[in-house]
Amino acid sequence: MENNNHSANDLSMTERQDEKAPLWKKEKTRGPRLQAMINALCKCWHHTLELIVERKSLLLVLLSTIFYAFRNLGAKVITETVDPMEIAVIERTTMMLCCIPVILFRRYSMKVPARIFAILTATGFVNCLSMILVILSFKLINVGDANAIVASKPVFVGFLGWIFLKEVPTLLDLGAGVACILGIIFLSKPTIIFDGHALYHDDNLYGVISAVCGTGFAALAAIFKRVLGIKQVQPQIAIFYFSMVSAFTSCILCTFFQRWTLPESTKIRFFLVGSGVLGYLANVCLMIALWTEKTFHVAIVGSATVIFMFTLQYIFLHVAPDMYSLVGSFFVLASTITIAMRKTEVTEPVSD
Repeated sequence: MENNNHSANDLSMTERQDEKAPLWKKEKTRGPRLQAMINALCKCWHHTLELIVERKSLLLVLLSTIFYAFRNLGAKVITETVDPMEIAVIERTTMMLCCIPVILFRRYSMKVPARIFAILTATGFVNCLSMILVILSFKLINVGDANAIVASKPVFVGFLGWIFLKEVPTLLDLGAGVACILGIIFLSKPTIIFDGHALYHDDNLYGVISAVCGTGFAALAAIFKRVLGIKQVQPQIAIFYFSMVSAFTSCILCTFFQRWTLPESTKIRFFLVGSGVLGYLANVCLMIALWTEKTFHVAIVGSATVIFMFTLQYIFLHVAPDMYSLVGSFFVLASTITIAMRKTEVTEPVSD
């Protein structure tokens, strides 16, 4: 009898403790479906945290796309009154000036090897040409047409990275690149595709050539920045030097073609200086990301700039998205998520 009383008391005590215990500790009272659902949620949360830790550099790329989206929105306003060459001079000079306080405060050494300085010079020169040509394409053709052409940057980056950096893209990378380009085409709705007669105008033809050449130079600049990232060059030093070269090159071109003008509007001056600050912040994020990420992955994730650009247009310019924009956003987001998940899938067998 005493043993039966003890067992009954123990059973009642365990039941009371089980009632007071939190939900996640009531393993015996859970059903199999609830247990499986909780395990799946925990596993999903665990993989999400691992993904954020492993691919934190891609978060910097997404942050840079936000900065570039605001910069591009301002560039559309600026190009109506200021020449692209003068925009390049002011923006690159502002970027260089933004680096000086950080360099002085952190006491970074300005001495770099001759080979690194040659790469920095080439980066500044190519970056200058890319910026001038892309902004010129915004002036000659529709923004949607220019964005659709600039969206082919991952193709140029993948090809150049394969040749110079031996970064061979996988089939998954190529599929993500195709989805990204399709998404940009749906978002931009370029007239060069949807209107067969649009390309026969001289301005459109020159605009398309400018956009293609600017995209090629931008891809080459991304390769140079990846080399600087591999060499672990301090981002502030790198941005200072290639911004200085880019500003000097733009200044020569602006003087040669006599494009100097002094904008009288305070708003235009604010946009000019603001584009330089945004360009500086975006380049800092990209330089840090390129220390660990391949240029092809950075280019694809960076294509999310178009989504932010259309969002800003809707907020500030009241341009409502249509069905094509929604489909295009889905393709761009799918390509970005695919690239973000790729490393986790590859590294899991190694960790085991």
